[in-house]
Formats: sequence, C-alpha cells, structure tokens
Amino acid sequence: MILGFPNNPRRDLVEEVRWIGESKFDFVDLFLEEDKATPDSIDTGEVKRLLTDYGLDTVGHTPYYLPVGSPSKPLRSAAVHEAIRCFEVFRRLDVEFVAIHADWPSGLFTVDDGLKFQIESLNFLTDEAEKYGITLLYEPTISKENRVENIERILEAMPRLMLLLDIGH
Repeated sequence: MILGFPNNPRRDLVEEVRWIGESKFDFVDLFLEEDKATPDSIDTGEVKRLLTDYGLDTVGHTPYYLPVGSPSKPLRSAAVHEAIRCFEVFRRLDVEFVAIHADWPSGLFTVDDGLKFQIESLNFLTDEAEKYGITLLYEPTISKENRVENIERILEAMPRLMLLLDIGH
C-alpha cells in the first residue's frame, strides 16, 4: 500500500513537506493555494530538496476552488491563468501528475452548460499541461453534478484527461 498526505496551504510548505517526510509517508498531495503555498510564495529549491531527500513522490493540486466551470468567461480565463502558474511550479518540482478540481455552475445553468464550460477550460489546460510535461487529472468534488454519467462525458470528450478518484474525503 502507498500512503500519502496533503500539505496544509495555510502553513509553511517547507515545514509541511519535512513533517510528511519524517512521518514516513510515500508521497505528498501538494496543494498550491492561499495563503502560504502560492506559486509565488514558496521556496521551490528547498521543497524540491526535501522531496528528493525523503524520496517523496508528489501529486500536484491546483486550488480546488478555481472556477473552471464558471458561466463567466473572464472568470474561467482567470482560473486557467492561475492553473498555469501552478504548472510552472510543478515543473520545477518535477511533478508529473496534477489535479484540477471539478467546478459546476449554479443557478440557472444546466448540467450540459457546466459540461461545456468545464470542457472548454480543460481542453486548453490539458494542452498547456503537456507543454510542462504534466498529465492533468480531473478530480470530482462534493457536488450533486459529480455523477458517474457526467464524469464519463467529460472523460470521453477529453481522452488525454485522466481521473483522480480521491477516496480520502
């Protein structure tokens, strides 16, 4: 069995990775989020050294709250931009697999609208991720729209996108 542990992005990332390594986990679920683990606030050299020293594999996570499925195109564009900033950091850390989290619009928008919005963002992000040597993983979140048939539609529309099924929460 392989066991990993996520960093808490509200705490110092170097200390989090050190604790995960000292605790003998096999990998880090590395979240790049506010407020102490943002792409521009971490010491990538020290984090990479610790990952190497402890032999920790890493699964990268973009912020779970990125609105990649927003009905607003400017918000989706901002989400894509933030994910790409994360890709740059993950490349420096030699992370090969990175999760992007499902995001569904609320209110007057249908499931089909949500699929369209997400697929538009995810198509672009999958292409960008490949430029960084990253395989993008789609992680469903707690939402009534994250049913097997909807996830299947996204994965069928995007054969290069992989599924991350996190059973830890």
